[in-house]
Amino acid sequence: MDRKYETIKESREGYFVEYYPNTQGNRLAHLQLVFVKDINKSDTVQLMENELKTWLFQYPIPLMVSAFDKKGDLLHLDPIKPVNFLIGFFDNDKNICMYWKSLKNEEIPNDASNREYVNKIYSNLQFKTFAELDNETKNKRKKLKIGWYILFIWLEL
Repeated sequence: MDRKYETIKESREGYFVEYYPNTQGNRLAHLQLVFVKDINKSDTVQLMENELKTWLFQYPIPLMVSAFDKKGDLLHLDPIKPVNFLIGFFDNDKNICMYWKSLKNEEIPNDASNREYVNKIYSNLQFKTFAELDNETKNKRKKLKIGWYILFIWLEL
């Protein structure tokens, strides 16, 4: 059964994090650090690496980490790092691998393709099935159509 898990939001000193669980078809979960205060690039890099480790131990699914300022703009980490994102995962020996570069799909473990494993990893998270989400969308469309119909009838009077 395919599921869409709720985003996790946590507050930290000077920033907050948003963890977006892996969704079907993606090899990575995503983590965003959003800074509410100005921060230098080297501190940003250190916090990104620390958060990656924290979240990988909690949810061992390959993870991509990015950082944003309070306006929602991506923080640029050059010349300290060649890219503005960090990718990490556990290797076969259970060591954390961190990469400050783009990786090819075949370089990233495909843990996320095993939905049973993913559902077990995220068992403590709230979720909705894609069938439930589809039904919610259909119901919203139906209500919207009814609302427009009533509006047009009222305008005709």
